Amino acid sequence: MLEAFIIPVVIAFVAEIVHSTLTKGWKFTLEFFAGGFLFGFVRELIAASYLKQYGFPDMPIQFLNVPIFIPVGWVFTFYLAYEFTNKIIKPSTEANCRTFIIFAAFFSTCICIPIETAAMNMNWWWVVLSDTSGNIAVFHLMRGWLYTTMVFFYIYFVAKKNLSLKQLMLAFVLVIIFCMWELNIYIRSFLIMLVIFTVYKEIAVVLMAYAVAEYCGMMSILFFIPNWIFVTILFVFNFTFILVKLHSREAKHQFSTV
Repeated sequence: MLEAFIIPVVIAFVAEIVHSTLTKGWKFTLEFFAGGFLFGFVRELIAASYLKQYGFPDMPIQFLNVPIFIPVGWVFTFYLAYEFTNKIIKPSTEANCRTFIIFAAFFSTCICIPIETAAMNMNWWWVVLSDTSGNIAVFHLMRGWLYTTMVFFYIYFVAKKNLSLKQLMLAFVLVIIFCMWELNIYIRSFLIMLVIFTVYKEIAVVLMAYAVAEYCGMMSILFFIPNWIFVTILFVFNFTFILVKLHSREAKHQFSTV
């Protein structure tokens, strides 16, 4: 069964490298894919060593308990998110970069559910929150993909000097919040989000929306609310946020040209 995961990942990864090299050159390709792989590896190393919310017991070629194909999967996701988001908005300014990061994270959460659902139903890996109600992966997994994509692109754009060095502090805060969520420390993480709101309102709104969904999901056990409803709500939130943001940008552009 693992061949059904590994072979497509390798083919898709090679195809992305070829596409990136032909369209953006070898320098971008080396920086993006090497950086993305290293980031994905460190992310999985931390998750495997401290959080232990999931595992890959039968995955071949592991280093420090991290299967090599998992960081490859992260790079695959990052590049798809980059290409998709780049069609909507160019990361030409700091404001555009922050919007770019949110849109890319939304794209990541959208492909999270089908990938995680397929993985768990085919026993590619196990997850603590493995109740696939309605044969759909639990919506809690979307938060991990959201935070991982956000942190990667913050680091990437700082490294490329699209964002100032001080933006790394926000990436560090995002990591802290994510770890708090994984350890079920919700109240303190929510207070940190309120602090972020004073500086980066849009990112704070996104984080708070996912935090509220997370909290309601915990309470849903008492009211028998199915998992697919939360998945749908977050999808609707993602697309609504994107549409509102694009409409706002268009309105500002038209106003500035008058």
